Amino acid sequence: MHHAKLRDQYDIYAQNPKHADYQPVSWLAVYTKPRQEKQAAENLERQGFKVYLPRIRLRKRVKTTYQWKVEALFPRYLFIKVAIGEQNIAPVRSTLAVVDIVSCGQRVMPVDESIIDSLMQREDPAIHARQSENKGYALGDRVEILDGALAGLKGVFQMTNGAKRAELLVAMLGGQTRVLVQQDSIAAVASG
Repeated sequence: MHHAKLRDQYDIYAQNPKHADYQPVSWLAVYTKPRQEKQAAENLERQGFKVYLPRIRLRKRVKTTYQWKVEALFPRYLFIKVAIGEQNIAPVRSTLAVVDIVSCGQRVMPVDESIIDSLMQREDPAIHARQSENKGYALGDRVEILDGALAGLKGVFQMTNGAKRAELLVAMLGGQTRVLVQQDSIAAVASG
């Protein structure tokens, strides 16, 4: 029943080009099962949908070390491009690893193409993902040093020092010591 309503609701756009929300091709947001964005994307592609899964490359702690990982930029979400009147979206909801299409009540909500274009432009083509930015720390932010001789120490961000270095205040040697580290070797830590 729900599938028919989605198809009928979406067909309104195909039958009525004067409808306020009519666009011949639209991006739709798809809500996936936890940590199954990639599987959902593959399954939707096999069904003929153009899929965009924005990803980000960032440093994550793995046991006792930090490693670069690529994961979904928006956990549990991806986007599909649909040709109105040509593609039936009803099968999307029953696709393995998909929960539903993002909607407001019974009405699917198109995502503006400029948003998708902006996300795509920010990706690094070499890794097909957005590169995390370690910049943007503010005075007083708690950070952890990830690499080098001081790896594992926590400190307080003071300021950037040059294009790639950060100055931190670290408790060591019986007092507060200012240290310089590479910005890409620090990560924010939860306050507490």
